[in-house]
Amino acid sequence: MFIFLSDINQSPLGSPILERRHPSANMYSNDQIQQQIASLKQQQEFQQRLLVEQFRQQQQQMAQEHEKQLQEHIKVQQVQEHIKMQQHLVMLQKQQEFLQEQQKLQERHRLEKERMEKERLEQLKNKTKNEESAVASSEVKLRLQEFVLTKKHREAAARNSPPFHNWVV
Repeated sequence: MFIFLSDINQSPLGSPILERRHPSANMYSNDQIQQQIASLKQQQEFQQRLLVEQFRQQQQQMAQEHEKQLQEHIKVQQVQEHIKMQQHLVMLQKQQEFLQEQQKLQERHRLEKERMEKERLEQLKNKTKNEESAVASSEVKLRLQEFVLTKKHREAAARNSPPFHNWVV
């Protein structure tokens, strides 16, 4: 079976089968069909406007939700930045307090050293001539003791008396 291009372009209403029918055999008249077509077009236009309006409302609602999400995100970031700044300020404050405490300790230590040095110098100034001026080492003490013992032995030998013994070392 061959289909000609000329057959494809023809309307089904113009087909030979429908032409054989009696015009009263058609269920709808031409006016009724035109009215139905017009009604269908109106319905289609109404549905299209309705769909466009629904689309626009959904688009607007999504844009508002997106804006709300952006605002929430910005708020969260601002809160996080605020918290970070507060933490940083607290850390700086603690660091400053620590440095001030260190300075106070250093100042106290310096003042204590100065006070001790002043006391030492005062003691040296106020020392009498009879007071010992130094602490002798154990070697010096031993030699001094030997010297004293030797001197006592000589004095005792000179008097012909028994020698003096000091057993304290």
